[in-house]
Amino acid sequence: MSEYLKKQPGGDTIEGLRSIAINVLGYAGYGQSQSWSLGSYTFTDDKQKEATSYFKAISLVTRNLIEAAFLPPKLMKLPFMPPSLRQLGEAMENISRYANELLDSERRAAEQSSGPGNNFLSMLVQLSDQGKSGGSSGLSLTEDEIKGNLFTFSAAGFDTTANTMGYAVTLLAAYPQWQAWIREELQSLDLDSSKWQYKETFPKCQRVLAVMVCCSLILPRIPQRNI
Repeated sequence: MSEYLKKQPGGDTIEGLRSIAINVLGYAGYGQSQSWSLGSYTFTDDKQKEATSYFKAISLVTRNLIEAAFLPPKLMKLPFMPPSLRQLGEAMENISRYANELLDSERRAAEQSSGPGNNFLSMLVQLSDQGKSGGSSGLSLTEDEIKGNLFTFSAAGFDTTANTMGYAVTLLAAYPQWQAWIREELQSLDLDSSKWQYKETFPKCQRVLAVMVCCSLILPRIPQRNI
């Protein structure tokens, strides 16, 4: 992403951050990851293709949240509606089907492997199936409850992550001294990020955390004219 933005600086920055956000959520939520590309969600095997469709639908809904909240999909899909609304209506109608395909794929993957995957979707499916079979957890989620949690995790997580990174990039570009402040902290970490362990590394990133808290909780609540 950084190499692309060096050659084409400007308005693509936020769109590139949205691609990073959906990729992070794709890995944490569904165990799927991809190389960075501007506004693209392209995976290879069947499970990844199902995740791609789901991510695209979630992205479209979060971009048009007001329309999605107040207009029924059938109304949006009428022939006289703008193409963007017709596309949104189709995405909203298909989200449930995409989620079902993801759940079925996750269950098939769990049956074929030695154990469940290490992601949010696997956890929900595992807990739900254990509860239905009388497992020790006693927790049983309906398919609709699982899909509701997936939507909340994906839509809310995607939008807030992308917006937080967008505020952070803007803040650091406007105030270079904070770039140096964060860089000093990052240089104290192991240069090989593959060796990082969350419980050990996260507590060392107090300055990064301070910027993220500022950009996610404080800046969005300040009128733009006062920033």
